[in-house]
Amino acid sequence: MSEENIHEEEPGFTATKEFDAIFNKLIASVPVSNQREAASVIYGHYKGWAPSKTIKYYNIDEEIYSTYAEFFKFTEKVVNKMAGRKSKQDNIVNFLNGNVGKVVTPVQLATDVQISLPTFYNFYNANRSYFKKVKRGHFEIIDPKVERANS
Repeated sequence: MSEENIHEEEPGFTATKEFDAIFNKLIASVPVSNQREAASVIYGHYKGWAPSKTIKYYNIDEEIYSTYAEFFKFTEKVVNKMAGRKSKQDNIVNFLNGNVGKVVTPVQLATDVQISLPTFYNFYNANRSYFKKVKRGHFEIIDPKVERANS
């Protein structure tokens, strides 16, 4: 590949001489008729893209991608899927049950549970029984089952 084409795409590792050496070594082991697909797999891998993004961006078949990824011994990167509403709620409830009596701020709790602040506030508005307001912006985590039994 010419240096012009390398620098036109995305700057980064794929624009270095080290990548050029790796690329030339890998592409040399592929027949000339299949070098476009192989080059696509190599570029996608070294750009750090997920297989689905590489397949879509370079318009190659999934089977071709997996064949060349296996041939070059590339391991696929695991893509974390977004958690659904139910699993987010379960994560919040599990965290709250494990931290009863602790005083927290919404930002601390959202960071600890790895959710967004609006998600926390939606949970808070729907489940106020888990919280007791201490002062503005600070809540004590309580166990609603114990509170109901004591009342």
